[in-house]
Amino acid sequence: MTLPKDVLVVEDDELSRFVIAEMCRELGFQCLTASGGQQAIDVVTENASTIGVVLMDIHMPAVSGLTVTKAIRDHPSDPPKNLPVVAITADIQ
Repeated sequence: MTLPKDVLVVEDDELSRFVIAEMCRELGFQCLTASGGQQAIDVVTENASTIGVVLMDIHMPAVSGLTVTKAIRDHPSDPPKNLPVVAITADIQ
């Protein structure tokens, strides 16, 4: 079985990013990672045709996941404009 696209994991916490990426790889997906908002925007822009879904931490310093998602949605071309973005967080508040 061939899985069609990569998963982009955007998470500022290094351990969480590693665990999520490893879980995705165990399921057979290729994984790209980004440790922050601006890096995520850059990765999406450079790899738009290979990313199938973005797992986005919504609570990141500097550029939040919500801001990154808006930047993806505001992109003039598709992809990445219509990439599925799934919010993830370890926030317990």
